[in-house]
Parts: sequence; structure tokens; C-alpha cells
Amino acid sequence: MKEILKKYRATTAMAIVAVSLSACFAPADNSAQSSTQAVEQEKQEVKAERYVNTPNIGVLIRRYLSPEGYMDQAFPPTVAYAKEYLYDFYGAQAIADVSREQIISDFTPKYADVTASDEHSVTLTFKDGTTAQFFPNSTLNAMNFQVERSHFVVEAERWTDSRANIKKILGIIDEMGKTSEYLIKNPFYAEEKIVEDHFKKSEHAKVTVTEDFDLVNKSENSLYIVQESVHGIRKDADKLLEAIRKGDFAFLGMEMLNTTEQPILDRYNSAEIGTPEFNQARQDLIDYFAEAWNGRGGQPKTSGEENYYFEVCEAAKKAGIDIYGIEQATVEYIFFGYGETLFGGAMRSYQWSENVPKTGRGLMFGGGAHFKTEQPISVQDFMATFNPEREIFSISDLTHKNRQK
Repeated sequence: MKEILKKYRATTAMAIVAVSLSACFAPADNSAQSSTQAVEQEKQEVKAERYVNTPNIGVLIRRYLSPEGYMDQAFPPTVAYAKEYLYDFYGAQAIADVSREQIISDFTPKYADVTASDEHSVTLTFKDGTTAQFFPNSTLNAMNFQVERSHFVVEAERWTDSRANIKKILGIIDEMGKTSEYLIKNPFYAEEKIVEDHFKKSEHAKVTVTEDFDLVNKSENSLYIVQESVHGIRKDADKLLEAIRKGDFAFLGMEMLNTTEQPILDRYNSAEIGTPEFNQARQDLIDYFAEAWNGRGGQPKTSGEENYYFEVCEAAKKAGIDIYGIEQATVEYIFFGYGETLFGGAMRSYQWSENVPKTGRGLMFGGGAHFKTEQPISVQDFMATFNPEREIFSISDLTHKNRQK
């Protein structure tokens, strides 16, 4: 989620998605073996054949904003449910790699007419006047991130029109009996069903707010939460470092590390300090933090070794604490699953609760929005439901301002 659209308010949908992407995703492990490099080279050759569509993202997302420049609050509830197929990215609907010829054959002349065409796209105008530009065998490029997904983009004045127009086209695809040919299965559908059910609950998890680590250390199966109020401002990380020093913890789950980094972390966790294996894993983490989660919160960018999130990893290692990457969402999900809406955030919180060991005394460090929610959809709420025997502590009050303590 990159800070590249600063002329828009930080609370607009565009800035939220951009900041989230740059936080969650960074260059891959540089220590890949030659066989892996060969596979990646082959992938790049295939990728080069795809047309990279770079829509005017400002035009797309502006339709979803209120007159004041904030996300229209009527929109998020309309996507707050489990989705069997990948959704749209603010009017750009993900589809399978259906050929141009197949698209024209399926939709015309019964449902639509071809009103424009070029080397990379075909524009259809449907009988009711709805217009959509299809980009077969394409990649969506937005905010310096690319997702290899073909898609179509609907014309619309407001998000309500955009949603309605997409629904009409998907309805036609269903009427043709070609949903499975055109749409992409949502890889997180099962998790979203669990989250959808959790929205119906009313009870929040019991959380004990304390800085008494003698009390915390008495619990053999517990989670101690340290929320980060503003990513990039280290004051909350200093509290985490204090907890690492004073507590007796077995593991640390960090939002700032993805599950895809776990192989590096496993080597870092298991290797003895000073060995070649440890030094390589340590360097891999330094390389990661040189780009990921660096320069946030308006702070200047540092080296990977100077990044305070890496400092946390170093402190955990010295304390004998195993580190787990807990962020599991992909760029594709952030784009085509509305991963930065309330529902998408709740789905990610559920994944966080599942991506740490099920037993033992541990720490969790991540953004406050995943721990402080008005509805019972925070990390600790999922933990209380699916791991009820675990005690939950926090260094600060996690009560949302809109609910009573």
C-alpha cells in the first residue's frame, strides 16, 4: 500500500489501499536457488506477453468518494459478505483469460454490440446502454503494483452505478451458464464465510489490560497484544521491546512480516547466532526491511538494519522468541477482494489469529484497527471463538470508541 497519491486525503479509498500495499508486500527472498530463478524467468517471459492496462485510478476511485473526499460510508457494507469469486477493483472486474474472440461470440449480438476495439481491448455496449471495456489476457497495473488478471472496466458516474453495471454483466454471464469460465474463484472464500458469521455475534473477547508481566508470565497459554497506533512511529515498538525484555514469551506474531517470509524466519529462529545459516537469514531480513515497512508515518527511509521493525526481530531473537509472519493477504486480494474495507480487514484479522501457534505464551504486534473494532471482529475476538482456552492480555485498552467498556 504505497503513499503515492498525496493530493487525496489519507482517509480516501485510494490512499488506504496504496499505503496497505506498500506495507504488506516487498521484494522476494534474494537467496532463491538457480532452479527457482529459472522458473521465475519463464514466468516473466509469459508475463511479457500480457497487456499491462494502467487505468486512471483517480477517475475510478473518485466515484467511491463523498463530496468531502472521503470514502462514501454507504459503500463498504455492500461488499461485507463472503464472495465465492474475486470481485472488482473499484469498477475493474477480475475475469479469467477468455479470448477476445470468445468475448465477442458470447455477448454479441444477443446482449451487446461492439462499439470500440483496439489491439488490447474490446468495448461492448449492452442493450440497456451499459458500457464495459474488456481487456483479455491482461495485467492490471495500479499504484505501482501489478496483478496478472484479465478484467473489464465499466463506465459509471458513481459507485452505485458501477456496482449495478457490474452486477448486470455478471448476471448475463450467469444467464449464459458461463460463470465458471469467466470468473475467478476467491481463494479466501472459506475464511470469508467464517468472518461473515462472526459479524452476527455480539460478545467481544475478554481482554485484561496490564503491564504486570509477573501476571502475564503465570499464564502458560496466552497472547499479549501490543497495538501500533501509527505505522512508522516507533513509540509503540518501544513498548513491545520492553515487553520482550520483561516477559517470558515463546513467540511473536508480526503484521509487518508476511506468511511468505516464514521460510526466512524459520531459518532465523532456529539458527544459532553467529553461524553462517543465521548470518544469511539475518541478511535476508535486513534486505526485506530495506524496502518493506520503511519510511512510514512521514519518517525518513532508513537502511534495513536501522529499521526499527528489524530491531524488534533482533531483540526477539536474543530473547529466544520465535517470530511468525502473520499477514496473509495477497495483492490480488487487496485489489479484487476489497481487502482494505471493514470486511476485508476482519478477514485478515481472522488469518492473523490463525497464523500464530495455538498454544504457548506469545506476543502479537500489529495495527490498532485489527484489535480495536466496534463489532466483535478483531484478532482477539476470533481467538476467543476458535481458541477459547487462551488468555488474552494487552498493554493498552482495546475498547472501540463507539462501544461501552
